[in-house]
Amino acid sequence: MRKTLAFCILHYGRPYFKYAVEAIYPQVDKIVILYASKPSQSFQTELKCPDTRQELYDDIAPFMDKIEWVDGEWENEGLHTDAIAPFREGFNWLIRFDSDEIYPEGSVDNYINQAEKTPCKEFRIPFLHFWRSFKWVCKDAQWPIRLSRVDSGEGLGWVKDEPRVFHMSYAQPTKYIAYKMEVQAHKLEWRPDWFEKRWLANAKEDIHPVSYLPTPLWNAEEFKGEIPAVLRKHPYRNLEIIQ
Repeated sequence: MRKTLAFCILHYGRPYFKYAVEAIYPQVDKIVILYASKPSQSFQTELKCPDTRQELYDDIAPFMDKIEWVDGEWENEGLHTDAIAPFREGFNWLIRFDSDEIYPEGSVDNYINQAEKTPCKEFRIPFLHFWRSFKWVCKDAQWPIRLSRVDSGEGLGWVKDEPRVFHMSYAQPTKYIAYKMEVQAHKLEWRPDWFEKRWLANAKEDIHPVSYLPTPLWNAEEFKGEIPAVLRKHPYRNLEIIQ
């Protein structure tokens, strides 16, 4: 019998967090939220975190029957991620979601159905990266590892590219981007002029923030697909640009 555990390593990300939880809630058996009161992605900052623990916790109150919330502090993202280990017993699939990642309806089963046909242990999942609104999107082949077998398998696999996870990290207010730039693991690799010339200028070409990757890695194109049901009620949905 298939049993799937979802987990989120969380510090901030309120604009989409409750939507991410609502999207994955019916697709898995249990959700573990690993909340860090301080950034765990390598860097600290004097900037105030835009979200409080209580706000994040209260936002997902309707889904608590499947959720276990864990408070902690971790020195880096690896340790933060590894904190899921004690919760894996009794599950055969593990899927990660971040606070800004929306898994479309039926996507988790679709990914696992594909994965079960292979001997691999870990799998890369396809993403759509939304840019400044719900109207523009970027695609790339640098899919993150999000799905894994718990106690078997070997090697790394890829699932097919549809449906893609809706990655909303760059479709949120500027204060969240400013905070992200301070605490993200890639802080030292961000392009020096990205914030002014790409983000604030709402550019559409060559807009990926990290300098060491091939450029242009991201060119925004008009999004013409279907929005997941949970996002259709989002207050940002019809904005031309999210400020």
